[in-house]
Parts: sequence; C-alpha cells; structure tokens
Amino acid sequence: MSKIAELVGSGDVDPSKPVLEQPGGPPQKIIRELLSRDDEVRVALLP
Repeated sequence: MSKIAELVGSGDVDPSKPVLEQPGGPPQKIIRELLSRDDEVRVALLP
C-alpha cells in the first residue's frame, strides 16, 4: 500500500480536498497579507 493510501485509510488526509487544504500542508496566505506585501514591493521600487 502506498503512503497516500495509508494516510487516506487512517483518516489523516481527506481525499476530497486539495493538497493545500490537507493537515501539515504549507501555510496559506490570506488576501490581506498578499495585498500588504504588494504595497511594500511597490514602495520599495519607487525612486
């Protein structure tokens, strides 16, 4: 049995959700964080 099948079988991952929504996946940014980062880059690029 593959590791993924083992994790699904034990209930550690939900096969109906994308990888990013699985437990232990990479943390996702919220839109507010993305907007503030874009503003910081824009300010840094101004002469």
